[in-house]
Amino acid sequence: MRRTGRVVPATLLVTAGTAGAVWAVIFLLGEGLDRAEKWISIVGVILSLLVAVGGLVLAWRSRGGPSPAPDPAVTLHDARGVQIGDGNTQHNRF
Repeated sequence: MRRTGRVVPATLLVTAGTAGAVWAVIFLLGEGLDRAEKWISIVGVILSLLVAVGGLVLAWRSRGGPSPAPDPAVTLHDARGVQIGDGNTQHNRF
């Protein structure tokens, strides 16, 4: 099995996330129901804002430039369509 350089960071992220979740549960158990509910509300708002900003950044980065010009070698006149053969097997003939 070949290991890549991304295995260690992924393992560290999973370990840190698990440790953070365990810490959060222990912390919230000691806070009481009312204060724990307030903490969860605050964390939920922050996480939703982070996800929204991340989505906007990804959308902005993947926007790209103008669409490339179509290849003049490929035209609609070259397409001959699709035929359906016996047993509903699709055969493409171009």
